[in-house]
Formats: sequence, C-alpha cells, structure tokens
Amino acid sequence: SPVDAAFCARFMLRVHEMGTPNLSTVHYLDTVVKHMSSAMFFSTRHEAGRLGTFMREVLGLISKWCSDESTFDAEAGSRPG
Repeated sequence: SPVDAAFCARFMLRVHEMGTPNLSTVHYLDTVVKHMSSAMFFSTRHEAGRLGTFMREVLGLISKWCSDESTFDAEAGSRPG
C-alpha cells in the first residue's frame, strides 16, 4: 500500500537517526537510486505507484541534504555511514 511504501522509506531514516553501527546510509541510498528505476519497468501499475511513493520519500531526503549543507551536517555529517 502507499502507506507501507512511505513507512519503509521513513524506517530507514529512523535507523540512520539512531546511529546504527555498521549501517552505511550512503551505500543504501546509492543502491536504492541505482536499482529502483529499473524495477519500475518490470512492475505492475500498482507496484510502480508504490515504488514511486517510496522513491518520493527517499529522493526528498537526498534533495534536502544536497540543498543545504548545514542540514546535511546536522542530520548526517556526524553519524556513521
């Protein structure tokens, strides 16, 4: 469901915020961006919609971090990964 897709994207952010050891947020985001776009071509219309919801959340985070260095430093700069 769209709610589940948003939950999954936000869950990873929460895990990042907790400073989970051995979690590479950058690697996770890189992998998501690389593989999700191709996954949409092999999805049903409904699955693609859920992936779109998930990607909107993920890309929103990346956009927020890229647009403001102080936000990135506060939310990601001091955490592992």
